[in-house]
Amino acid sequence: MDSELAKLLDYEAIRTVKARYCRMLDTKDWDGFIGLFTADAVMDVEEDTGHPPISGHAAILDQVRFAVADAQSAHHRLQTHSGHRPMRTRGRSTGDMAGPLGS
Repeated sequence: MDSELAKLLDYEAIRTVKARYCRMLDTKDWDGFIGLFTADAVMDVEEDTGHPPISGHAAILDQVRFAVADAQSAHHRLQTHSGHRPMRTRGRSTGDMAGPLGS
């Protein structure tokens, strides 16, 4: 495969995961959210919380749920600070909504 094409496909895959992350966080779909992480995932929130990095699905979910407990939507914060694009899917087998976020 052409190197430039491979880069574009990788870039698109990252954008898609990021869009799913935002959607699952906004809708508080915790099963979908944690499904985006590998079993050995580590979340480093030390800069924000002063706590050491967190490992494993249960600990990550506890931290994220705590952090967004009173939030109605993380969409604006994530869009403003780290970029975002509407999520589109090729099919409905993953349970994701097709079309732009929030539609």
